[in-house]
Amino acid sequence: AYSSITPACWAAITTGAVASVTGAYCEAVHVKGTHPEEFVTPYNSVNVHGERFWEAAARIGKKSLLLNVPTSAPTDNENVTLVKGGMDITPVWGKIKHSGVPPQVFRINNDDEKYNDSVKLIGGGLWEKYKNSDCTYTKVDEKTYVFDVKYSETYTKGAVEDFTWTVIIEENGIKIGADKETAQKSEMLEINKLSPVIKRELLTDDGKKTPFLFKAMAELFDKEKGEYVVFVTGCRDYKKEITPLKFAEEVTYKFAHTDTDISGKMWFNLDLLDAYLECAEDTREWTKTIINHAMENYDNDIIFDYIDFPDTTNHRFRSIYEKLEPGWESFYDTACKAYEKTYDIVDKYIKWLMDNVADENTKIMIISDHGAVGSDRNRFNQCKYLEQAGLITYIDPDGDKSWRNKNVDWSKTKAYPVGCCHVNVNLKGREPTGIVEPEDYEKTVYEIIRALHKYAETDDGEINGLAFAVEKEQAGFIGHGGENCGDVVYGIIGSRMGGSYGRVHAHQIPSARSKTGDIRCLLMMSGKGFKKNTEISRPLDVTDFAPTLCYAMGYPQPKDATGGVVFQAFEE
Repeated sequence: AYSSITPACWAAITTGAVASVTGAYCEAVHVKGTHPEEFVTPYNSVNVHGERFWEAAARIGKKSLLLNVPTSAPTDNENVTLVKGGMDITPVWGKIKHSGVPPQVFRINNDDEKYNDSVKLIGGGLWEKYKNSDCTYTKVDEKTYVFDVKYSETYTKGAVEDFTWTVIIEENGIKIGADKETAQKSEMLEINKLSPVIKRELLTDDGKKTPFLFKAMAELFDKEKGEYVVFVTGCRDYKKEITPLKFAEEVTYKFAHTDTDISGKMWFNLDLLDAYLECAEDTREWTKTIINHAMENYDNDIIFDYIDFPDTTNHRFRSIYEKLEPGWESFYDTACKAYEKTYDIVDKYIKWLMDNVADENTKIMIISDHGAVGSDRNRFNQCKYLEQAGLITYIDPDGDKSWRNKNVDWSKTKAYPVGCCHVNVNLKGREPTGIVEPEDYEKTVYEIIRALHKYAETDDGEINGLAFAVEKEQAGFIGHGGENCGDVVYGIIGSRMGGSYGRVHAHQIPSARSKTGDIRCLLMMSGKGFKKNTEISRPLDVTDFAPTLCYAMGYPQPKDATGGVVFQAFEE
C-alpha cells in the first residue's frame, strides 16, 4: 500500500482496497475546499471508506475480537468487540484526546531543561511535550513532598478526579505512593528502571471508582545538590477505549492494565531501553489475559491483534542498525539488542497463540503493514523543494517549514505539501486561500513536478531520491486518485535519503529497498487448507489480505475490495 505509513496500510489491509477507495492516503488527509492547515486522520474509522473484513464476516453472524487495530474505531457493530482501536483519536488530525491520566514528571529543586520537557509518543505517530516545568509541590516535612497531578491538552481534565502523589526522599533513594503511609511502605525507586505496579482507585466521570495502574522510576537522585526527578507513567480509562461497554467493564475491573508506554522518553535516553522493552512485554501479557477471557466467555470467530512496538524500534534504531546514522558506532550494540529483544518478544507471543489459541482448524495469518529502510541525515524535504522553486513562501524565513503549513504566506503561495506524498495547488475557487487561477492549474501542477525532480537530491548530490512524481490522474498505479487526492503524488526510492515525515518509512514506495533495509511487507499463512513450506512467488499487495482471509474462512468478500485472493497459497 502507498503511502507506507500505518493508517494508510491498515486501511488497505482491513478493507482490501487501495487509497483511492478508502481515502486513507496518509496519516493526515486534507479535504479539498477546507483551509490548507486543516487535516483529518484515517486513524479514526469515520474517515476511512470501505467494508472491513470483520464487517463482511458479521454479515453472516461471525464475531470478531479486535485488539489495538489502527483505523478500526469507533464501531457500533454488535458482532465486533474492540479493544484500544484508536478510539481516543478524534476525526480531526492533531486534535487528539486521550482518556485517563497523562504521565507526570515531578522535580524537586531542579530546573534542568533535560527534565523540564519529557516527551511521549502518542497515537498517530505524533509527538507531544507534556511540560511540568511549572510543577509545584507542597512540602510536608524535610523529606516529604505532595504533587498535584496535571493534565496536558490532549487529555480531558475532569474525566478523572483530582488526585496527588506523595514523594519521600530517603537517605539512599526515592519512594512514591498515594499518600505518606503507602509511600513509606513502597519499594525504593531505581534510576531509569520502572517500579512494580502501583494501583490507585480513582473516581471517573461515569461516577464509578475505577482501577488505574501506574509505574514510576527515578530519573535523577543527586543528594549532594538536593535535586530529584521522578517519572510516573500515565494510564488510560479502558472503559472508554473498549466496546461494547459490558466487555470494557469486565476487562477494566478484572484485568486492569498500566499504560506503560515510555517510547518517547527512550527516544532521547537509550538507557531506558530495558524499561521500554518491559513495557512491550507488559502489554503482551495483558493481551493474553484478554484473549483468554474472551475465549472462555465469548464465541469469537476472528481474533485480530496488532503489535505496534516493533515500529517504534524501527523508527529509533533502524538507521543505527544499518550503520547510516551519524555516530552509529556508539549505539550499534544497543540497536542490536533492541532488535533481538523486540523480535524475541514477538516470537514468544506468536508461539503462545499457536500453543494456546489455535487448534487444527485454526487459520493463522501474520502480516506487517510496512518495513523500514535506514537513512542518514539527508531528508526528502518537500517543503524546501517547493520553496526553492518559488512555489511556497513563508512568513518567517527562519520559522516552521513543515507540511503542517503553519508559517505560510498564502497570498504568495501557489502550492503546498500534504502529509508525506501529496502536493496541492493553492487553487482559487477551491481553497479559501487560493491564488492560482483555474486556467493556470495544469501549468502549476507541472511546475510542482519539475521542482520535485530538480531539488530532490542529497546534500552531496550523489543520489536523486525521487521515484516518481505525477499528476493525480496518473496516480492509479499506486492506488491513488479520487476526491481528496493531492494534485501531485510522489514517492521516494529506498536510498539513504530518508523522508522528512516518518523518516525510515512513509515517503518510500512500497517496493523500496536499500542495501540493508526493505519497505516490503511480510505475509505468512498457516493452517488447514494452506500449502505447507511454500514460498509464493507471484506479486502480492496488502490489499490481497482481506480477500484471502475471507475466502479461506468461507466469509463474504469485502464489498469494496480491489485486491484479490491469493489462490496460489491454497492446497486446492
